[in-house]
Amino acid sequence: MTVRQLLAHTSGIYDESNGIESEDQLEADIAALADPDLRAAAQADLARALAGELVIASDHLIVALSETHERYFPPGAGYHYSNTNYQLAAMVLEAVTRQPLDRLLQDRVIKPLRLQLTMIAPPDLGSPELHGYGTSATDGSLQDVTDNLTWFGNGGNGGIISTADELLTMLRAIVAGELLPGELVAEMKSPTSMSLGSYGLGLVTYNPSCGTFYGHEGGVHGTASIAMVSPDGADGVVIALNLRSGEDPRLPALADVLLCSGR
Repeated sequence: MTVRQLLAHTSGIYDESNGIESEDQLEADIAALADPDLRAAAQADLARALAGELVIASDHLIVALSETHERYFPPGAGYHYSNTNYQLAAMVLEAVTRQPLDRLLQDRVIKPLRLQLTMIAPPDLGSPELHGYGTSATDGSLQDVTDNLTWFGNGGNGGIISTADELLTMLRAIVAGELLPGELVAEMKSPTSMSLGSYGLGLVTYNPSCGTFYGHEGGVHGTASIAMVSPDGADGVVIALNLRSGEDPRLPALADVLLCSGR
């Protein structure tokens, strides 16, 4: 597979962080790891997590667990969103630049944009101010799941902590070409033929009622969010929820209302 296929989600690699549906499945995936040392480390991490300890899976473990599953399709033969793609992309960045991801984020994004509250999720599992909540399956009570990054990781697959304001600043700078050359931004904006006309290289094309916008949405551990900006970066919106349920509003539709009402 190629770096372009990772960024476009056309690699076919399994999405481990979103695919785990039960403890039994996770145990089976760990048991299927070919590397005995990695398998033993994963079993120890799982035991610590089940005992109530907060742990974070390594990038190598997330990729290895993904590879215990069949590929969705051969590389380049389809589209399927997978967080593992971005974990691998971050590992490629670190290998090529010989710098850790947190340093790259600092040098390439945080310092140029003068951000103050954006960082890689800390290894000590310190909580961000926006806590994410789920509901108990037994009594419906709220459960704080903010730090539950055990099988999600804190790297390139989504482990960046920021604020709504600074996320909007980053997205505006990316889309407007302030951080990358224009030809690369154009490729990021261009949907691949496999993605049904919406996903490019890290950017989704949205078409609300007042024009074309670029951004991304997603959710993890009690939170859901969307960020989108206009092609020149002048207009934009970030929406973040910290309690996810089946009653959540459709975030693109809500963004449409906020961006386009009154125009």
